[in-house]
Amino acid sequence: MAASMTVAEYLVPQWLIRLRTTDRDMRVSLEMGNSEHVIDLVRDRRAELGFVEGHSTLAGLRSQVVLDDELLVVVEPCTRGRRAGVGYRRRNWPRHRSSCAKWVRHP
Repeated sequence: MAASMTVAEYLVPQWLIRLRTTDRDMRVSLEMGNSEHVIDLVRDRRAELGFVEGHSTLAGLRSQVVLDDELLVVVEPCTRGRRAGVGYRRRNWPRHRSSCAKWVRHP
């Protein structure tokens, strides 16, 4: 199995603990890297299953979103909505929904 860094650090440990409670004999080997590295490992058949983040090119692979994530801008309160010359108007704050984790494997 291969996983991108964030997925490997924050999600995989919980998944492995749950897996261990259902199958104590299961052995998992994990390689961590950025999403493109994980996709390359799966594409080259050096990993059977990969977990990646974001929107990557997955041509020739199957994938399924397993979690969603939302990124928000967080700033400290400041006078009249301005700080260091930068305007922070709520209607201008970027909101971005993306897949936090998705599995990829060969069809």
